[in-house]
Amino acid sequence: MAQFINIHPVDLSGGAAPKLPLGVIHQGDHLANRCGAAVMLGKEPVQLGGSCAGTAILADGSTVPLTGTIDGNLAYVELDGECYAVEGPISVFVKWVNGTLETTLISFFGTVEITETGAVIQPSTPIPDLPQLLASIEEMRAATEDAEDAAVAANTAAVLAYEGKPTIYCWGDSLTEGVGGWIMPPDGHNAYMAYSYPAWLAQTYDAINLGARSENIPAIMARQGADPIVLQAALSIPASKDTPVLVQQVTRIYDQTQGQGFTSKSGALVKIHKEVESPGFNPCVIAGVEGILYRELTSEPLDNETTYNYYFKRLENGAAVTAAAGEEIKTYAMLHCRKGVAVIWMGANGGASSAADFISKVQAMVAYGQYANYLVIISREFSGSALDAIKTALTDGQGVCHVISLMDELPYRGYAMAGIQRKSIDTSEWSTTDPIKKNAPLLCEYLGAQNPPNVYIADGGTGLNVYVGGNALAEEDRYGALHYSTWGYKAIGKLVAEKLGTMELVRRGGHQKDAYGPLLYKLASPQTLTGHNYINTGVKLYDDVDKDWTLAVRWSGTPISPEGYPANIFCCAKDSAWKGLLYRYYQANGANLLFGSGAFNVNGEHNIIDNYAGDNVIVISKDGDQYAAFINSSTMAYGQHLTYALDPADAIDLPLIIGARYSSSGEAIQYKTAFTIEDVRIYDSALSDADALSLYEELAE
Repeated sequence: MAQFINIHPVDLSGGAAPKLPLGVIHQGDHLANRCGAAVMLGKEPVQLGGSCAGTAILADGSTVPLTGTIDGNLAYVELDGECYAVEGPISVFVKWVNGTLETTLISFFGTVEITETGAVIQPSTPIPDLPQLLASIEEMRAATEDAEDAAVAANTAAVLAYEGKPTIYCWGDSLTEGVGGWIMPPDGHNAYMAYSYPAWLAQTYDAINLGARSENIPAIMARQGADPIVLQAALSIPASKDTPVLVQQVTRIYDQTQGQGFTSKSGALVKIHKEVESPGFNPCVIAGVEGILYRELTSEPLDNETTYNYYFKRLENGAAVTAAAGEEIKTYAMLHCRKGVAVIWMGANGGASSAADFISKVQAMVAYGQYANYLVIISREFSGSALDAIKTALTDGQGVCHVISLMDELPYRGYAMAGIQRKSIDTSEWSTTDPIKKNAPLLCEYLGAQNPPNVYIADGGTGLNVYVGGNALAEEDRYGALHYSTWGYKAIGKLVAEKLGTMELVRRGGHQKDAYGPLLYKLASPQTLTGHNYINTGVKLYDDVDKDWTLAVRWSGTPISPEGYPANIFCCAKDSAWKGLLYRYYQANGANLLFGSGAFNVNGEHNIIDNYAGDNVIVISKDGDQYAAFINSSTMAYGQHLTYALDPADAIDLPLIIGARYSSSGEAIQYKTAFTIEDVRIYDSALSDADALSLYEELAE
């Protein structure tokens, strides 16, 4: 098989980086294949500076860094031999690095097949140069006719496979739309939205931004289809496409709970098409007639004093139709935006009466959408015990939590994820209690330096526009606590992509069994806990006190909780009950281990050594009411099996969590702890002593 070269034009003015199929490639020799971009600005080639680099993501989730080349307007990478080591899907990303700017130019998707020889090019057969190719082209065409037919079929299959990849539907309000990610021209007018988190996702995935500013949860659900709008009265749709029909009047357009509006199937008040047309709504269908639902045009700013008329106009002429009261308005999204992957970020404008109500609404959207997977973003909509309840409820049977809390991530990782250095903004005197604004203000929407009125005048001395108007704002007041900046949305996009990648690895079920047996849970990759987040495995170890299992955990660092002691490694027990499973530090260099109905101190008792501020490995096996524990250099705790029986009435309906503990009621998560969790595995049986010891030694290496 000859070398293939995939160099495709990329227009820098054209938006997101293109994604192209590679077709089928074969395990081969070092530097056998080339992928890259011919960079243009419009029709003009761009002479590139800087450097080029790339990454290949293999079917097993591993990554291979690729060395790139810049040559005029060409930026390309050569696929290293490691890229052909794993059979299955492969993704290749080509990046241009110029100073501090890093841009993904193009990406490719294909499939690796391992041949018998493992070679793309035989060492004795060099790649022919152009004259040689021209001289032998007829002979080559005749000799490879069958191979070309097969290649066409393979490439067609690859294109279809690529086009069939799940689309990510990003549902939400202004936070999804990207309000705050503005670019402001020098004259202060005609600002435009430059970035949203779906825009960053679109560099890697097929992502659709379905965010609409000012919408609450019922409006989002109506567009998505879980709770659609229904007609309150019969509607006569004219035969002519040029004749609109009044569907509904809306008053108090910004009031989510008062005034007139549309009504959903459940009876909720719905107001759509406010400042922007709600994406995913049009073209819609009423009683089998496809058309556009729109709000009357007005040159005046929207306000709560005006009555707005909403009309339906069919797209094509046809027979007049009468739609009965109760008829659903089927949005475009209801018909075309299902069975992919959903990212749901809603609630900033209200619409859920409690955490339980929010959970039920999310679950209704997931059920209606029939999504292959889903993720819920929480910013400032919920916190504390309400957020913990949402995380617990939206953790599936594989232990995957389908929630990402920005409060747990952005204050500590946001700047790094956005690719900006921590700026010297002194927030120590700021009165805000918002952790994102306090710790990472550059991720928040910049509101301006002065109060309105905002007036720009020409400065004849410099030719520049000078900003005048109200009083100067204090630095703290220049940053908002609702929307995010361009940098903030970039960081959120990366966090979402990271979470989706981890969830996809779990969803594929690639770790359901290893050499020691079937797994109930396995940590996809090491995670650094910050003291503000934790891991919910979703596995209930004591909901049946007779259930057998094995838990293996490796961690490192100095466990510290912002709330003080105890600092918690793992927990499946109510505080103070002393029944269940718990590993915690009650002081520096002092740890308790609890399982079943018994407990002991780890340090100083029975020569068990805990490596506080170091690496620790523990394997606990439960066989009925018999426990065996392998801990660091002590190997087996007590050197024998321990009987710590629980009465069936003591069953604990709580999943194992990492990096926190439960309250005495089990309803709250407390003492979240900072450390690095390297590995977690939960097996659905009690491993033998020999297998448990082997597993312990494997983790301890």
